[in-house]
Amino acid sequence: MQENQPAFESIRLSDAYKQMKHLSSCNVPFSFAFVSLDQSKRNSKGLVFVDSALLRKSMRKESSAYYGILVEYTQYKQLEDKDRHFYLPLLVMFNGKIVTNEHLRIKR
Repeated sequence: MQENQPAFESIRLSDAYKQMKHLSSCNVPFSFAFVSLDQSKRNSKGLVFVDSALLRKSMRKESSAYYGILVEYTQYKQLEDKDRHFYLPLLVMFNGKIVTNEHLRIKR
């Protein structure tokens, strides 16, 4: 590995989300990880790894203040078919790639 080269492959947040939607429309499961957040309890359970999932249809714009950032998913072929969700800006990994958020500007 060359110096200044990342150890892991990365993907932009917007590209990861587009790929998640495309794979879900083709019924192809994918893996991802995100930082959990429960705003009502004001806590987090840390990093959550999902081995195999598909996105569900998102909420309507009129029905949620979190439209556009709250992503609905279901775990693929699990005994417990519970609807789940995560906040898109807290997505950190998609199919083994590190997710970079193009909206964050970090000075080095």
